[in-house]
Amino acid sequence: MSFKGGIYFTIVAVMLFLTRIFIGKVANQKEEVIFVYTYHMCMFIALFLIAFIPHNITFLLSAALSGYVFRGIEPALQSMAVSIAPPQRRGAANSTFLCAYDMGIGLGGGIAGVLIDMIGYNYMFAIIAIANILSILIYIAIGQKHPSSLTYRLKMQKEKQA
Repeated sequence: MSFKGGIYFTIVAVMLFLTRIFIGKVANQKEEVIFVYTYHMCMFIALFLIAFIPHNITFLLSAALSGYVFRGIEPALQSMAVSIAPPQRRGAANSTFLCAYDMGIGLGGGIAGVLIDMIGYNYMFAIIAIANILSILIYIAIGQKHPSSLTYRLKMQKEKQA
């Protein structure tokens, strides 16, 4: 397992690096919302693969998707959080976002550790995949009200035209 873990995290690290290089230019041209949906779906696929399809290829694909998601989701969400804050509150918005993001990673890791002891790795990954789906649903419900969302922008355009 330690050999596989080393390969897994090496692929995650390579994807973190590559995603940062290539996604920045694309992200500047597109809306953050598109990336958030994409990242959530990629994370669900990565978790599903590692939980239910235990082959070397799916293990490596899961690592690549995880690296892609972890490098991309933070700046997309951070951009959304800071973009709606007034200029004088952007520092506070950034700080609040980063604290909440780090706290979520810490709490998630702790909860995952407890789940591993209770039900094992496969079911822990399955539960996290389900939590990811719930996260997408929450994002859809809340994200539609965010100024960078397509729904919000279309609503504002209709109001301007009326």
